Amino acid sequence: MRSILTRSAAVLATLLLLAIPALAHAALLANGNFEDGPAIPPTNPILAVAPGTSVLNGWTVSDAIVCVVTADYWVPLSGHRSICLSDMRPASGSTTQGSIQQTFACAPGATT
Repeated sequence: MRSILTRSAAVLATLLLLAIPALAHAALLANGNFEDGPAIPPTNPILAVAPGTSVLNGWTVSDAIVCVVTADYWVPLSGHRSICLSDMRPASGSTTQGSIQQTFACAPGATT
């Protein structure tokens, strides 16, 4: 009976140790790779996002239009989408740079 309890405790401890790194690497930013949001059709792979809209989940757009660009236009660093901080649509004549921001909790000197 004692060996079953010992084995059970060892298995539980191992599972917890395996789960800790996964929890520590939780995403710091919401929608950090810009994958969450409306569907963007392959025929029009650039989605313009105006300041004040909530289309770019987790982010606040300021100053001017920014564009969510899909892998159907260029290859993003990861995932299927990336962000361009200017209005790069072919018909746009805008040269004003937009910006995005997000608030997140942090502590000075913290590493995880």
